[in-house]
Amino acid sequence: MKTTLLLIIALFTLASCASNPVRYEGVVTSVFAPSTLAAPSAEHRTSMAALATSLQALSPSVSTQDAQLLAREAHIYPLHLANVWRISDSPLLHNLATNNGEREYGLCIDWTYALRERMKTMGFTSFDWHWGIYNQGSALREHSTLVVTAKGAPFASGIALDPWRHSGRLYWARLPNDASYDWKPYLDADKWQPRGAKL
Repeated sequence: MKTTLLLIIALFTLASCASNPVRYEGVVTSVFAPSTLAAPSAEHRTSMAALATSLQALSPSVSTQDAQLLAREAHIYPLHLANVWRISDSPLLHNLATNNGEREYGLCIDWTYALRERMKTMGFTSFDWHWGIYNQGSALREHSTLVVTAKGAPFASGIALDPWRHSGRLYWARLPNDASYDWKPYLDADKWQPRGAKL
């Protein structure tokens, strides 16, 4: 018991003083226009192109324009959130800092909610948005992410969009190919409310 208590204290100390905020330069976001990134890295460009291709492969009904715009926004908007939320370079330490009151946002549920709300404002006609959840109810292992499917397609056919995993840099995968998480639909997603007004 004493060892567990000391470990918890050590983790909270690390969360408050040893985690460095990330900073992504050249990110511009607006409520009136798609997000832009001044100098996307080769990694970003490659991932955006691959995601656009995978989005189009979801269904013949997915438009090229929607796929390309979603691929860009899903990569760039989380960088903006990471800057605004002062996301730590370690997601787990950032979670501890958020749960400890050192940070306001940055839990996986915050990323999922904010990304879903952003996508809803952008006028996409090719996609549906789903809240994916893993290990629902587990205090230590529950995880959430946004899942995008072609319009009317089942959840299991979708693509997970998970910026939490790499502190704002988008991780994405088709659901059967995400080896880390067995995503299920979160049926109460529309009842979930953010903890503040700035999310």
